[in-house]
Amino acid sequence: MIQRVSGSTEQRWPTSASSVPLQNGQVVYGKVEKIGANGMAFVRIGGEMIEAELQTPLQAGQFYSFQVTKEEETILLKRLDAPSERSEATIEQIAEQLVKKWRLSREMQSLLRFLLQKQVPFAKADIVQAEKWLLATPERDINLRALEMMYANRLPVTESVFFALKAVQHPESLATQLSDLQRALASIPKQQLSEAQQTLLGELERMNRLLVDDQQEQRLDQLPKTFAKHMKALIKALGLEYEANVAKDVQTARAMEGLKPLLLRAQQERSDETLTKQVDTLIHRLTGQQLLSHEQGPIQPLFIQLPFLFGNERTDVTIHWQTRKKQNGEIDPHYCRLLFYLQLPALKEITVDVRIQNSIIHVSLFNDTPQLETIVSLMQPMLKERLSACGYTLSTVKVATPPEQKQSDVLFLRVLNNYSGVDYRI
Repeated sequence: MIQRVSGSTEQRWPTSASSVPLQNGQVVYGKVEKIGANGMAFVRIGGEMIEAELQTPLQAGQFYSFQVTKEEETILLKRLDAPSERSEATIEQIAEQLVKKWRLSREMQSLLRFLLQKQVPFAKADIVQAEKWLLATPERDINLRALEMMYANRLPVTESVFFALKAVQHPESLATQLSDLQRALASIPKQQLSEAQQTLLGELERMNRLLVDDQQEQRLDQLPKTFAKHMKALIKALGLEYEANVAKDVQTARAMEGLKPLLLRAQQERSDETLTKQVDTLIHRLTGQQLLSHEQGPIQPLFIQLPFLFGNERTDVTIHWQTRKKQNGEIDPHYCRLLFYLQLPALKEITVDVRIQNSIIHVSLFNDTPQLETIVSLMQPMLKERLSACGYTLSTVKVATPPEQKQSDVLFLRVLNNYSGVDYRI
C-alpha cells in the first residue's frame, strides 16, 4: 500500500465517500501526528488520517505543506519546503512562498492562508483563475468570501458558482430585488411582455400578496406559527427545490412551479439590459442559497434568505442551520446550530446565534440597541416556558455588542467558519 519514494511521503488516498479525491499538482497542508518504527508516520490532512512512510526529516506534532503527484493508483505527497529544514514553516510563510512561486498578486495571500488553515487541497490553475475573479471588481471582500465559501464547501471552481456565492452576499435585500423586478415588469405594456415574462410577473404579484397576508397575522402570540408557515410557503414559491425535482425526473406542473424556473425561462428571452441584469442577479442569488445547502456527509446545512414584511418595511430573514443526521437519515433537531440575521425597523441589524445540544438551548444576540438586555431578561421566563412545552431546556440568553464590522459581514464570516461549529461528538 505504501511505497518508498525519496524526499516524499506517499500513500494511497482512501476512496471512501467521505474523503476528498486529490488531484495531480494540488497543494495540501497537514500535520505529522506520529512517527513510528521504520519511518512510518501518520499524517492528518483535514479529517483524514494517512499512514505514510517518511523519507525526509519531519517531526511529529508539526505541520508541513505537500505537493500532490499521482502515479496510477498511488498518490505521492512531497514536502514543498526544503527537506533539510526540520522546523515547520508558518502558514503565512507558505502563503507568501506560493504567491512568489506562482507570480500572484499580494491580495491572494488571504485566500491561500484560508485554504492552508482549513487544510483544503487546491491547484495552481484554479488559484490563477480565482485571482482574476478576486481582482475583477472593487468589492474585494465579497469576492474573497465567495471564493472561500466555494472551497470550504468543496464546490466546483467555476464562474457560475463564484457569481452565485457572490450574489447571495449582495447588500441589497432579496425582498427589494424582487420588488424592483416586479415594478420593472409592471411598467412594460402587457402586449410587449412575452408569455414567460407575464407568468413571472404573476408569480411575483402572488408572492407579494403572500407577504401582505402574513404581515396581517403577525400578532406576538402567533408569530412563531406564522413565520413557520411563511417560511414553508416561500421556499416553495422561490422554486428552491426546482433542480432536485428535475434530478428526480419530476415533471408535473406543480413540481416545476416557482420563481426560479420562471426566471430561467425569462432569461432565455431577449429584453433590455436592466431587466436582463435583474433576472440574472436573482437566479445567481437563489442558486447561491442552494449551493450553501448541499448535504455534507452526516451534516445537513441549510442556508435560506426569505423576504419578509415588518409593518411597511420589506426586509430579509437569513437563516443558516446545521444539524446532524440520525442513522435513519432524518435530521436531528436536538443537536443543531442556527444563525439568524435580519434587519428590523426598531432594532436595525441583529444576529441571533442558537446552539442546541441534547435539547439544551444557548442563545446569543448581537445588537447594539440600549436596554436590549433588560428587555430580553423580562421575556426570558416566557421563552423558557414555551421551549419547555416543546421539549427543550433554555440554558442561557446572552446579549452582546457586535464587532465594528457591518453585521452582514459578520454573518457571512460566521456562516463560513461555522460549517464545523456543531459538536457532533456527543
